[in-house]
Amino acid sequence: MKKNKKKRAQLPFRLNILFFVVFLLFAVLILQLGVVQILNGEDFQEEIERTTQDTTKLPVPRGEIYDRNHQVIAKNKPMYAITYTPPKGVQPKDRLEVAQLLSEYIDMFDPDSEQREKQKKSITERDKKNIGIC
Repeated sequence: MKKNKKKRAQLPFRLNILFFVVFLLFAVLILQLGVVQILNGEDFQEEIERTTQDTTKLPVPRGEIYDRNHQVIAKNKPMYAITYTPPKGVQPKDRLEVAQLLSEYIDMFDPDSEQREKQKKSITERDKKNIGIC
């Protein structure tokens, strides 16, 4: 008695269809990524460069804390905020040169000499390392 068993495919047909659909979705995703990077890449790069330099003339207010009766609990005076994000590939030596040039225009310490010395001492080693002094 011979039993005629049909050999069954390794993967069911439905699973093959699922793999094909996933393959198509990845192909569309890669195609869309190529369109964004190759065709529109320069436009997006120009937009980034346009928005990286933002000059403001208004002081930046910090957080104020109010109680439930809308009375101010904590308040501070608004100050100008300066941020500098160096472009990729800038060496610490170049950062130090920029910091020294900017130091001519920026005074970050209180004019009172006693407060000034306390504030200078409050600069940590990490702060100095960030700008390349140490």
